[in-house]
Parts: sequence; C-alpha cells; structure tokens
Amino acid sequence: MTRYERNDITTITVAGNECSAIIIGPEANNVPRHLLQLERQDGIIIDGETISPFRWKGVTKDDKYQYVYFDKCNLEPLSYITTKYRNNALNLIMQLGYGLSKCNNNFLNLTTGVLPLYRIYILDGSKILILPPDMGDMIAIASMGERRGTEDGHLIKRDSEPSYRLVLEMGELLYWAAAGILPYEKEDVRTCGYREVPLSWYEDKLNENTMSFINKILHMKEREQRDIGGNRKSHENLGWFLKNAIDLDWNLPSITAEERDLNIKKAEEKPEYLTFFEKVSKEAKKRNFWRVKGTMIVTVSAVAIMLIGLFGTMLFEQFKPPVTKDLSQTEFIESFYEKQDSLNAAELETAIKADVPQSTEVTNLFVTKQSRAVYETLDPHVRASEWVAAGKPDVMYDSFIYGTVLHDIEQIDEDTFRAKTTWYTPYAYEDGEDTYTPPEGYVVVYSYNVWQDFTFKWNRRGWWNVTELDLPHYEFVGRELVETYERPKVF
Repeated sequence: MTRYERNDITTITVAGNECSAIIIGPEANNVPRHLLQLERQDGIIIDGETISPFRWKGVTKDDKYQYVYFDKCNLEPLSYITTKYRNNALNLIMQLGYGLSKCNNNFLNLTTGVLPLYRIYILDGSKILILPPDMGDMIAIASMGERRGTEDGHLIKRDSEPSYRLVLEMGELLYWAAAGILPYEKEDVRTCGYREVPLSWYEDKLNENTMSFINKILHMKEREQRDIGGNRKSHENLGWFLKNAIDLDWNLPSITAEERDLNIKKAEEKPEYLTFFEKVSKEAKKRNFWRVKGTMIVTVSAVAIMLIGLFGTMLFEQFKPPVTKDLSQTEFIESFYEKQDSLNAAELETAIKADVPQSTEVTNLFVTKQSRAVYETLDPHVRASEWVAAGKPDVMYDSFIYGTVLHDIEQIDEDTFRAKTTWYTPYAYEDGEDTYTPPEGYVVVYSYNVWQDFTFKWNRRGWWNVTELDLPHYEFVGRELVETYERPKVF
C-alpha cells in the first residue's frame, strides 16, 4: 500500500439504516462540538460538466473510530487512479479540475493553495466527489493535523506561485496516476530542488505528448506561472489546464495494486534510478548539514552576545506586571469575563494561579474564529454580551454566538468573590442536550446560569492574583433559535 492509499471507506448501521461512511479519525481524538453545531455544508459531485450537491447526515463513533456518514453509495478512494481507474485517470482529473474551477473560495478553503487529497473521492467509478470544508476540518482535527501537514508538504512545491498551485496539483495527480507515487513524495526529491524521477523510467510508457505536458506543469518557471496566473485566483487558472489537457492521449491501462507496486519496484532497481538517487541523496545530506549544522555553527558564534540579551529579556518578561495590575478585585472579575466574551485567549489566564475551566473552550473557539476570518474574510463570532444588550437580534448566516453576561458580583468571605453570570454557547455542554439540529436559516444558542468563585491573594509586588477558581453552581437554562440573514458577498 502506498502512502496515499486509504482504507477509510466503510459501511455502518445508524438507527437501523445501512449507511456509507468515512473514518475521520480515532475515537479518542474528539471533533470539537462547535464544529458539529454549525450548519452542515454540502460537498459537490462532478459528473462530466454537471455539478450536483452531496449531503452528509452526521457524525457518529464506536469504540475505535469516529465516522461521518451519508446515504449508501459506491464511494472509492482517489488512489484508484493509480490502479482500478488508471485507464480513465485523465478524464477523472479533468473532471476534478472542472469542478474546482466552478467553486467559490469559501468552499475550496485553500489555506495553503492546494486541495487536500482526503477531500477527494471517486463516486460510481466515473464521477468525482469533493467533500465540503467542514468535513475536511473534522478530518484534519481528528487526525491531529497529521494528514493535512503530510499532504501539504508533499503537494506544495517550494517557490511555486500561489495562483498556480491548483494547476500544479493537477499535474502531480497525473504523474501519480502514471507512476503510482507522487512526484515529490520522497524527501530527497523535495530537498534537492524538487527534481522528480522522470516518468520515462517507469515500466508503462506514457504517450510522449502527455508526458511532456506533465513535465511542463511540474517544471514551469515562476515567470511562466505568473503569466498563466495573472491576477486571477488559483481555481480560476484551471481553465488553462483544461484547455491544454483536452486533446491529450492517455494510453495507460488499469492495473492491480500489486502490479503498480511491482512497477515502482522495477523502476527503483534500474541503474539510472539508483545513480539518480545516489546523487540526490548526497546532495540532500549536504543541504541538511548546512540547514542544521550550518545554522548551529553561526548560532554558536553569536551565543555569547545573545545570551546576555536573552537572559535579560526573560527576566523582564517574568517580572513584568500583568495587565490587571491596577484593577480592584471586582474590576479584575469584570475584565476576566470581558476577555471570555471577546475570545481573548491570550490574556484570559492573566494573574490566575489556578486552572481556568473555560480556557480550553475559549482557545478552541478563538482558533475557529481566526481560521474562518482568514478563509472567509468575515468574523463569525457574535459576542453574547453585545447580542443580549441589543435585544437578541438576528445574526449573520453561519456565525456563532458565544460569551458571558455578568449579572452580579458579591463578596462571600474575606478573600473570595462570587460572580453570577449567564454563559451563551453554540453547543451543548451535556450529551443529552446536543441532539438538536436547527432548521435552515437559524443558528442555535445554549444558555447556562453559572456561579464562579474567585479567591484572591495580594501579591507583595502590588497586584491581585487569583489562587482558586471554582464553579459552585451550574444550571442549564435552555436553547434558543436565532434567525440568520445572508452574509455579504466577498469577492
């Protein structure tokens, strides 16, 4: 099995119905609930020049894996372009390129300029399925980012123009179908200027014009990449790929996985291949030496100078007063909830020497907010305090409401203050509360009455620290449906 040949498609039974499913990760790596509470996005099915929606039903898990499931269908991995559907690989990759060219930026969600391979599947043997970005996020999170990081590292050619990367990815997929291995999959190839193994060294000989076209894509100079890209976005440049690929002759037969692996093995045993990789490996070792050791040599030379400055900086940071240094105890608590309400993860734990129960939640939602702000150029977070103060108005489509409303602060003993608050969240805290899916055009918000006790201790250097932080009272209030309005168009 090659690195990108996935066994992640399966069949499961949900509520007595047999469904197709994709394994998104181990059971232990839970998908954050806020992702599951957002309105589900559709994927797309590309059949020739016809594009239709693909809808998934939900997420479930057993004692081993987490799954996303949908209606029973004939789903197969993209890696079959190297085996079962190798004879039709050009057509399938052109369908992929056509579908991507018709998508918008929000659906593509190209954080690095390439589409992760785990979002692409073959449907019914002749169609392409692209999973929606929310499913892609689930897979990336459930795999702890490993799949995303590995694929991006192998697909992105250093110094390639961002507007050219989807065209480059199409060329890499054609190479993969022909050779059975991605052109930049081997580390030595990536280290030595992305000089991939020539396709002509593999057992099955691809048509000369088609091979030349793939080589042209892989070795396009940066100036030529810019000429193709112009001022267009990456997916808008796939027209160039489709126009030039339409008349190609794809003459490779379908093969088994065993035959593919044997073809790779035969190529790797050829004298020219062995000579090539002996040279490449030597160059890689040199580059690695100067990347690691060379940096160390230069660094060691500067250590004596840097240590004094670094040590001084560390001492300064360690003893620098916190931003809460001039606040009274009640002002400290008010500031704390303002940070929770605004998802200020960086300062939430300032001057607190105890575990903060909401810290992980605030950090996760902050990451979600920042990621979506980058992808969609819109802030999806609605601050609960502002939303309540405004009379709980409608919110933008696909946004989430989170934060706190502080009702009262009372001193319950000499060092302890109790804050009475209401927390608003886009997901439920208890398993029995999270089965509700809002109808189209609404988001759901859950509310909880929470008491939180802050125990303070005066710091001899002149400010209050919190030494204990407890939740003596926690009560589910209910859930509310909030109507949404269409978000503004982003071009």
